[in-house]
Amino acid sequence: IKREGKTIVYLGAISKIREIDYLVESFYLAVEDGLDANLLLIGGGSSDGVGYLKDEIARLGLTGRVEMTGNVKQEEAWQLVSGCDLCVSIIPEIPVFTCASPTKVIEYMALGKSVLVNDIPDQRLLVDESGAGLCVPYSKRAIADGMLHLLSGDVDLAAMGEKGQAYIRQERTYSKLAQVVEGTLAGLVP
Repeated sequence: IKREGKTIVYLGAISKIREIDYLVESFYLAVEDGLDANLLLIGGGSSDGVGYLKDEIARLGLTGRVEMTGNVKQEEAWQLVSGCDLCVSIIPEIPVFTCASPTKVIEYMALGKSVLVNDIPDQRLLVDESGAGLCVPYSKRAIADGMLHLLSGDVDLAAMGEKGQAYIRQERTYSKLAQVVEGTLAGLVP
């Protein structure tokens, strides 16, 4: 589903622990610096997290520029993501997340989308090895600058997306991951 104008998308839970307000504030900085895009937040969450985020969007004057879908079926979510220009995975740098492998980045890349991520180890690895996007520090300014850079028109987002899709097909299939796990486990057995 192609959207009007440039659209940045986040797919995932809307909760305070995910600090989606940090992403919205980063988007605000980019808009203040001239970014002509909208932000789509796909996913549901707790009523306090969603309510707080809606208040933050209104406080920043972004009503009409930020859309929240709430919970949607997986197929619909992927269709929405496919129609967007840039996919983001901005994750707080807390222990529970720094040791994770965010599924959303792999899904974005499998859909052939370019990505903007912050420096969580697996996210950095995915972007560095694939060339599918940009990895920035967990800083509102760095995230805003990443949005501005990637949506400037000087970056070939389609080529990035193709690189990411090819990487996922080659390196992140279940059979490939099973081989890696098997090889690691075999190396541990005397």
